[in-house]
Amino acid sequence: MEQLGKRGFATPIHTHERETEGFYILEGNVSFILGSKTISATPGSFLYVPQQTKHGFVVESEEAKFLVLISPSGLESFFDEIGKPAKSLTLPPPLESIPSPEQIEAVAVKYGQKFFGPPPTPHLNRQRKVDLKI
Repeated sequence: MEQLGKRGFATPIHTHERETEGFYILEGNVSFILGSKTISATPGSFLYVPQQTKHGFVVESEEAKFLVLISPSGLESFFDEIGKPAKSLTLPPPLESIPSPEQIEAVAVKYGQKFFGPPPTPHLNRQRKVDLKI
């Protein structure tokens, strides 16, 4: 799945019961929370998230584009259920019909996700920063 997000686009800290995820950064800068680490990812970085690992991310740059690989399949139904088809090939205006955190969590539970905290915000006060550029 290709994702494009503006600064501040983020996910809550969460786990996946069944799936592993991989993130490949194409453009921009994205900070990841992975377990107890905070990782700064730049274009060319790849981040692997094993199943049942607490994680989340936030876009730090004005915009970021990245690929998300999810295995095994099935989690795409979560995005189909929680999202809406795009009206154009541009990013929607901020806060345009975003489901509430409670609505997102209710759907997430159906797909084996568990939430542990709010989304990270840009420019967190980081204790440890790791650059994963290959």
